[in-house]
Amino acid sequence: MSEQTIDASVPFGMQAERSKFATLARSFGRFLRRKKLGAIGLAIVVMVSVTAVFAPVLSRYDPNLVFDEPNPGYKVNPSMQDFARDLDIGSPIVVQQFLNPGFDHWFGTDKFGRDNYSRVVYGARLSLQVGLGASIIAVGLGLSIGLLSAFYLGMVDLVIQRFIDALQAFPAIVLLL
Repeated sequence: MSEQTIDASVPFGMQAERSKFATLARSFGRFLRRKKLGAIGLAIVVMVSVTAVFAPVLSRYDPNLVFDEPNPGYKVNPSMQDFARDLDIGSPIVVQQFLNPGFDHWFGTDKFGRDNYSRVVYGARLSLQVGLGASIIAVGLGLSIGLLSAFYLGMVDLVIQRFIDALQAFPAIVLLL
């Protein structure tokens, strides 16, 4: 047996909490050392979750904001030769599309002039919502079918089991098609 040292300056309840935290920290450190791919996966999930939760703080712009500017070479009635030189000559406003990554737009802009970085940050929020929603629906549906099968024994249970077995027999890609 291992001896535990008791620190008289720390109240007894706090020592129990400290030892629980130390045990949890040691087991988490052991997980990180032994399961490197699991640790990387955990880091990715935590990073996406933090990005989704703090999307308004991390985003620099509104994801649907179109960056445009007045066209200095605008002509009211341009000729075909003017259009051959500059396609934007007939528009009073020019959208800043396909800008390269830089200080203003870290990931550049898309073809509609929206900031790609802010769209990625807010996209993490949407991806997390879709994933959690699909998981909740799947658990709820599976739980209700399982409860129904367990409550009504006999023929109903047998039919539900055979239906679920038939669904699992098909590859998922066939069902998706």
